[in-house]
Amino acid sequence: MIRFSPTSLARVVVGAATVAALGAGALAATDASAAAGYSGKVTGQQGVNARQAPSTKAAFKGTIAKGKKVSIWCKAVGTKVDGNSQWYLLSDHRWVSARYVANVGAAPKACPATDTDTAFAQVTSTVNKRSGPSTGDARTGSLSKGTKVEFRCQVTGPSVDGNNRWYLTNDGKSWVSARYLKNLKPGPGTLRYPVAC
Repeated sequence: MIRFSPTSLARVVVGAATVAALGAGALAATDASAAAGYSGKVTGQQGVNARQAPSTKAAFKGTIAKGKKVSIWCKAVGTKVDGNSQWYLLSDHRWVSARYVANVGAAPKACPATDTDTAFAQVTSTVNKRSGPSTGDARTGSLSKGTKVEFRCQVTGPSVDGNNRWYLTNDGKSWVSARYLKNLKPGPGTLRYPVAC
């Protein structure tokens, strides 16, 4: 059975394939209290660049200065930065490379920040899996047309043929463009669309 807290309901994204993606204003309803209380400190000499998604190819969202403390919701794989492929989702909905953030206390859990069920989709055309949510990120394999795949969460990233949604595979290792996916009807313990990371 699917159970949602008011906070996790606010984070469910209804999918770009049928409905316009939720804006930052809607996501703002999910406050920092949803996080498990993770925090970090920026260590980069020039600070750390924030992005719309966990990829150096994603839209630039400002720089956070060295020494600044940041509130973290969770972590996910993304573009490798100096050998580190982990990215942190901050409480202000921006992503930063973990390469330039030192944990203060426990390391963040894997995204999504709140416990939820997964979603399934079927591949509509052979598609590459990527190390980050962008066609500019390294290829980690491919999925054949017709393959049914389980996904844990989604982000807004660089657009592919007009679709800017990217899904993170349930193993947490690869991203797939939603442009080549058909969301499946949920069964017990599954969702129609992956929740926001």
